[in-house]
Amino acid sequence: MVDPQTQALIRQAEDEVTRARRRLSEARASKTDNHPDVVSARSRLQAAEANLAALKANAAAPVTAPPTRVKVVLSDSDKQRLRAQLVAINESLEKARAAAAAGDGAAPATNSADGDRIVALETEWTSLTRSVNSARQRSAGLQRLLFSANMLATIESSGEAGRMVISDPPYKPTRPSKRGSRRVGAAAAVLVMLLGAGLAVALAFLDDRVYDAIDLERLRIGKLTHVVPKAGGGARWSVGKGEHGER
Repeated sequence: MVDPQTQALIRQAEDEVTRARRRLSEARASKTDNHPDVVSARSRLQAAEANLAALKANAAAPVTAPPTRVKVVLSDSDKQRLRAQLVAINESLEKARAAAAAGDGAAPATNSADGDRIVALETEWTSLTRSVNSARQRSAGLQRLLFSANMLATIESSGEAGRMVISDPPYKPTRPSKRGSRRVGAAAAVLVMLLGAGLAVALAFLDDRVYDAIDLERLRIGKLTHVVPKAGGGARWSVGKGEHGER
């Protein structure tokens, strides 16, 4: 049976593994596998999985009964031999710890070096891509200029540069263009009618001759006593009292 403390440690280790896997997935979503962030997340996941496996192995190990204490009497030679073995074991442990520390320090250094190399490669690739695009644009511009220069050189060499070609020569019309005679006649008739009407009105205002009773009243010459009617036939004057009539 697993004790509660071991179960709590196992749950913590499982949570750590879950977090490490999530971080690794997030790093892989936006970076390559050789990126320093991805390498670091993978190392954390491996460490968390190893810790979880060790805790589960310890929990699954059978519980043995505590050993009984047995008092052993050793001689001086045995004690000396055991002390020498203890010193050798301690030295071996120190060497192992030093090697492990050196290995742990070298691994991050190696990972850091790989990450720096990858970043440098990505930077160089971006710079080369930009240079290639710029070179392509310059090449396209030079090709256009070269084409224009070749065209001009061809035209000048063939003598067509200074010659002007008339595509549509001028021509003399077969008959002169006229304005509409009907329009001119109508405009002249209207103008004459307007002038005639104006002249008639002006003459009517300027005429001082007497034709009828209205003219007498208008001119206020005198009182009208009698009006001789118009004669019939060819006679112009009617015979009255020995006079030609009265006006």
